[in-house]
Amino acid sequence: MSNRTFTQDEVLDILRKVIAVIDLSTHAEVRLHGTCIKLALGIPDQPTMTALANQHSLTRAAISARVKTIQRNLKLPPSLYMKSDAACKKLSNARRKKLK
Repeated sequence: MSNRTFTQDEVLDILRKVIAVIDLSTHAEVRLHGTCIKLALGIPDQPTMTALANQHSLTRAAISARVKTIQRNLKLPPSLYMKSDAACKKLSNARRKKLK
C-alpha cells in the first residue's frame, strides 16, 4: 500500500460523495445532520440556518449549535456560513451582560 496525499478539492469531493449517501436517508434527522456537516465544511449552495431550522421545526440557535459542534469536533475554522469564534464570543458576552 502506498501513501497518497489528497488535495483539498479531492478531499471535499470524497466528503461530498459520502454526504450524498447521508442525504438519501429516509430519516429526516440523518439528512439534517448531513446538511449541518455541509454547513460546517462550507460546501456551497446550502440552505440558510434559518431556513433549515424552519424546515425541521427547530430554532436557528439549535442549528447553529449543531454546526458549531461539528466544526469543533472536526477542528475546522468557521465556514462561510458561520460567525467567527471572536464574533460568537462577543455575542455570548453581550447576552450574559443582558441577563444580569
